[in-house]
Amino acid sequence: MRRGSVFFIVAMMLAVVLVTAGCGNGSNVIPAMGEDSPEAILAAAMTSAQDMTSAAGNFSLTMEYDFDTTGMPEEMRAYFEKPMTVAGTFASGTDPQTADLDLALTMGGEAMSMGIKLIGDQGWMRMLGQWYEAPSEMMSGSTYDEAQIAEMIRLMNELGVDPVTWFKDLTLVGEEAVEGVAAHHLSGTPDLAKVLADVIGLMESEEFMDLVDPDGMMTESLGEGIFAISADELQEAQDQVTSMFKDLKVDAWIAKDGNTLRKADVIAHVTPPEDEDSGGLNAIDLNVGLLITGTNQPVTVEPPASALPYEALEKALMENPEMFMGPFMGLYSVGFGDAGYEH
Repeated sequence: MRRGSVFFIVAMMLAVVLVTAGCGNGSNVIPAMGEDSPEAILAAAMTSAQDMTSAAGNFSLTMEYDFDTTGMPEEMRAYFEKPMTVAGTFASGTDPQTADLDLALTMGGEAMSMGIKLIGDQGWMRMLGQWYEAPSEMMSGSTYDEAQIAEMIRLMNELGVDPVTWFKDLTLVGEEAVEGVAAHHLSGTPDLAKVLADVIGLMESEEFMDLVDPDGMMTESLGEGIFAISADELQEAQDQVTSMFKDLKVDAWIAKDGNTLRKADVIAHVTPPEDEDSGGLNAIDLNVGLLITGTNQPVTVEPPASALPYEALEKALMENPEMFMGPFMGLYSVGFGDAGYEH
């Protein structure tokens, strides 16, 4: 396997997991476990996701660094002494197709906000407080109709992929209220070796990838045949991924009435591969949170006022790309990765 391929595989794995987890393929473990088991509750949530027409809520991501700052310039050190955070709100609907995303990135004491709006085939992006029109092909995400989802489920069953089995020790913690909604609290540790094997198997299926990625954008940059790996290469990738993610835990709160996901938390202690130069990075503590505040309600998105054409954004990026880098500009200006930094 090519050096660094595991990181691309992890990124692809996350993308495909999001799709497959929402398909709810009628888990085969439910008859054995019982209808009140945590596996049954999780399977019901996956099935419920198929019928969801809209969702709104907020999300957060925090990355706290353990960095060897010896020899690091003081200006650069400030970017790793405090956590990097991404937080925002979202609302999206499928009938009609709408989306409204607002997020803020904070790093090294500096902040940058962005926004996205989508109405049908019209899209807009907000950068530095200014809205710009966006090409429809850039803003349109992958949406799947009932026939496509049914075909994905058929292929997953045919390939023996069951997302419910992606947890080693899924347990029902108890019943709790989330924003006033009674919910089952599930907790478990993802079996990354099994997830990786299943996802690689799906990615090797041309039929499945044609459904998930009809334009080929997800795999275009990775090169042909990257997922046609041998058993030894798969084992190597599994060993590397499982060694990178330590203390990984997922908690999910599933509404008792309707079986919809209401809240999810993911925590992990991530360490770089031992055989690669990490540039002084020892570990990252990752914390991801998602709160669903509403489902299956109308989503109204208003077009932004005074939006400039996309050509204006292209011109601004060409003339002064640094202004759009936000907090990352500080790293760029002090030469992150430059040979002058010794660790």
